[in-house]
Amino acid sequence: MRACEEANSGTRAHAPTLIAGAGDVLIAVDLARQSGCGLRWIDPASGRMTRNVIVGASVGQCGGATIDSSGQSVYVIADGPTVHVTLLKADASTGAVESEIRLPAVSQFFSITATPDRIWIGGGDPGTNGSLLYLAVNPMRLLAQSDPVNGARQTLPTFGQFPQIGLSGGRVWVASDGPLGCFAPSSSRALAIVKQGRSPIVSNTIVDVAGRVWSVAGGTGNPPYGLTRLFPPRSCR
Repeated sequence: MRACEEANSGTRAHAPTLIAGAGDVLIAVDLARQSGCGLRWIDPASGRMTRNVIVGASVGQCGGATIDSSGQSVYVIADGPTVHVTLLKADASTGAVESEIRLPAVSQFFSITATPDRIWIGGGDPGTNGSLLYLAVNPMRLLAQSDPVNGARQTLPTFGQFPQIGLSGGRVWVASDGPLGCFAPSSSRALAIVKQGRSPIVSNTIVDVAGRVWSVAGGTGNPPYGLTRLFPPRSCR
């Protein structure tokens, strides 16, 4: 593996992250913007920027982004100056905003994953519990969350600080400094919740590769973190 500095020209941003969808959708997101999320479409063959769009410029700081599993929609969260944040759905090809919804500000930065029908969001600042939000897409509406407010019909489990959400192997996986969990993407009912009582602690994104589930665990050992294979309950498979 080698780095190609030349391919970075025109795509530099402060604290960028990459998100990828189906096909050749590759977007660099500027998560440090103080007004909206700066999205830069990247040609995966050359690394060159092909489009530059700011989504949610009038709302607040960029707090997270993802592309849904179909590659058709990009979701960004703008962290406004109030007790709410704004989730915006945009076309993954053009960046044109199609819909938006205000949500409880459970954190400043968020982990997001989405399918064409459902959206999962996790957040939890240092020293606080990790909360989940579960939404329908059409129309965008809140279905459930860790704290039953704003009309949520049912509650979701509470996790540890910095919950990380990922969609892999047909399951939504939630890792945190506390419990681990797995869900079917289309249901807010947990398939399994596992408590973590001692090091190593799995708090990074969980991925299923050919039926084997992996993550990165941290702790007080030597080395303090490392690649870890997980053996989820049968209900998660």
